[in-house]
Amino acid sequence: MNPKVGIIDYNCGNLGSITKAFSFIGCETKILRDNDKNNCSHLVLPGVGSFKKGSDYIFKISKSIEEITLSHFAMERPLLGICLGYQLFSKGGTEGGQSKGFGFLDADCEHLSKIIDPNEIKIPNVGFQKLSYDSSELNLKDNCYYFVHSYALRFKNPPQNVQKIIIGGEELIIGFQHKNLWGFQFHPEKSQLKGLDLLRKFISL
Repeated sequence: MNPKVGIIDYNCGNLGSITKAFSFIGCETKILRDNDKNNCSHLVLPGVGSFKKGSDYIFKISKSIEEITLSHFAMERPLLGICLGYQLFSKGGTEGGQSKGFGFLDADCEHLSKIIDPNEIKIPNVGFQKLSYDSSELNLKDNCYYFVHSYALRFKNPPQNVQKIIIGGEELIIGFQHKNLWGFQFHPEKSQLKGLDLLRKFISL
């Protein structure tokens, strides 16, 4: 039986590319909006935009997106955060003003200039970049993925399985896996064959 992937719509970003990517690898997909019932095996929190806009919709405006996500996580079903979705797994973020996240990770979302010397990097960080490190069994080191972001997670206690890139001469965590919870700062759905391979690994959970 093919996985059924729920893609959360919280008014942040284009859902088309991620929906097409999962459909291409043989998954049934469902866009989950406020008050929808989640009967999916896998759940994706995508997103492009500001942390505050995403946070406000999920935790203040929506009547059910927070509960859909938390209950899926509590049932230990596979949950993936991409770009803004990955950032929202943190405790909170400063973009647009201090806002709360889900708190799945002991991390905060901050502007890249607060994490890396701004004289050493170009912000936003846009384009394909090679992963410099991978402590997981996914073997993603040296693979290239597509990034577009001005904010990133600063971890206090990172999970055991993480991926990193080198930016401004320093290593930055841009992905993690912990049991059923996965997250990536980059966009697998825009990363060609390597990105599709990564989505295949996620739906194999």
